[in-house]
Amino acid sequence: MLVEKEKVLGAQDEKFLLKWVSDFFEFSARIENTVNFGPEFQMAYWDYIGRYADMLNDADLAKLRSNALKSLAKVRIGGKPIGTKHPTLRKIDKEIKKRSAGDYIHVGGTDLATIHAMSAREGAKYVQNLFYDAAKQRQWAQAWRLGFPFIQAHGNTLYQWNRLLWQNPVPIYKFGKAYNA
Repeated sequence: MLVEKEKVLGAQDEKFLLKWVSDFFEFSARIENTVNFGPEFQMAYWDYIGRYADMLNDADLAKLRSNALKSLAKVRIGGKPIGTKHPTLRKIDKEIKKRSAGDYIHVGGTDLATIHAMSAREGAKYVQNLFYDAAKQRQWAQAWRLGFPFIQAHGNTLYQWNRLLWQNPVPIYKFGKAYNA
């Protein structure tokens, strides 16, 4: 008896299915990013926002300031604020003061949605580079994996800490001072 093959997916159906799957994962990632902003992402996001804040018009700058006040509010213990004002908030306040001080006319720039998209993308890249990515491992780790199974993860961790400490050497200095005390 000869059984005829049944057509499961045609070319059009396959394109539709691939687009649907792609859209589903893009939507899921967007929801996850909105709900699950980690502190590393938030701080990187606001740092990038601070770089571009002077490009906004007055209305968007005021809206940005109200959002920044909510998001970057100081931690309070016993009603007293702890810490200093975030540099982005200082930059926004300085820009508002400069614009309200006299003859300043804002020309050009962009809108808040564009700056939000740019900052979110850059913040995500920053956080992505903080964590270990197995796809970026180097080949020497493959040769040593039998004797040292996690050598690539340890090597990448040491490399990342070294890079972060060279970018901001103040913690090393503070540790050295405390150690010698």
